[in-house]
Amino acid sequence: MNIKDTAERIVWTFVAAACGSLAAGPLVGVSVWQGAAIAGLSAVANFLTIFARSRIDALPDPGEGLPGT
Repeated sequence: MNIKDTAERIVWTFVAAACGSLAAGPLVGVSVWQGAAIAGLSAVANFLTIFARSRIDALPDPGEGLPGT
């Protein structure tokens, strides 16, 4: 597992989730801090899925794309 690539994915996941929560927060009544917490949790969830995919042989390695493509 490439640490630099994984860190970059986590950062961009956080940025995307933060932008989404800032845009949707006022619509659903979520405060800025709650939106930031949601963004952070989604980055953690992304890391866990990347880590699991790198350790479990039945799942494709991160960065390989879909099997057979």
